Amino acid sequence: MTAKDIMTADPTVCRPDAHLHDVAKLMCDEDCGAIPVVDAQGKPLGIVTDRDIACRVVAKGRDALQTQARDCMTPDPVCASADASVDEVCDLLERERHEASLGALDFRPFQVVTLKLERA
Repeated sequence: MTAKDIMTADPTVCRPDAHLHDVAKLMCDEDCGAIPVVDAQGKPLGIVTDRDIACRVVAKGRDALQTQARDCMTPDPVCASADASVDEVCDLLERERHEASLGALDFRPFQVVTLKLERA
């Protein structure tokens, strides 16, 4: 099984200046826990996860209506080839201590993998 078999194709993205309240609403609307942050050309800059919002904003008493994605995102997202095996993606995420990976094509995110998997 490869990453493309488990990735979310065509993920919803946000810009760095998006307020986290809006990013959280996107997560609810799309039933997901991670939103890639992209620049005007669509190049991935980072990723905001529900855990980022909980730990970096809510737990610290920051205002999600005023805090922007750039202030909360995990920068330099872990990127993997869509053709990588699931084991390779899991190894990459474990090594980098991330919960989400972006598949990138010409520096534009086209798929997202979020993993909380236990391997046999």
